[in-house]
Amino acid sequence: MIAKAETRQKQLGTKQDVIGKGDTLAIVLARAGAPSNQAADAFAAVTKVFNPKDLRPGQQVSVHLAPADEGDGLLLQSFALKASVERDVAVERQPDGSYKAADKLKPLTTEISRASGTIDNSLFVSGTGAGIPVDVMMELIKIFSYDVDFQRDIQPGDGFEVVFEQKITQDRKLARNGRLLYASMTLSGTSLKLFRFEGD
Repeated sequence: MIAKAETRQKQLGTKQDVIGKGDTLAIVLARAGAPSNQAADAFAAVTKVFNPKDLRPGQQVSVHLAPADEGDGLLLQSFALKASVERDVAVERQPDGSYKAADKLKPLTTEISRASGTIDNSLFVSGTGAGIPVDVMMELIKIFSYDVDFQRDIQPGDGFEVVFEQKITQDRKLARNGRLLYASMTLSGTSLKLFRFEGD
């Protein structure tokens, strides 16, 4: 009886966990000690705002267990998933015993970033080495693909420059990259420049 009480006491409160390879939310809730019937109800609630297929290793989960109103059981009071840098998903137990999920998006600010460099061999390798994110590099290559033969036109010593948006959270974390605003390439002394233009 004492051992059972000690185990229950250890299960109470908030537990932090990290999604591992092969984990599901059901596995994480069970690992925290949540009763299976409550975990099933909470899972059904979270699927209304979050697709379980979007669960990824490394995502953080917090699970809060409270004492049951009667007996020595446990209540799954709430759990929260950090779905991304800019998005939290939370599930809370309601007074009637049901569960309700909420999708919480963090406010983002837009900052302008610039990067430039010289091509040593590969434009892609030189660009990412200069700090240009992969998705921005892919857009750069796409918009110049009509004017540049990347196999023949690019020579060592050619240059590039990009200006692009980045979406930043209030705690200064990069949520995602935004639009490519300006891109230029200097190929054998000839400069090619492209600006983003949006009409009214």
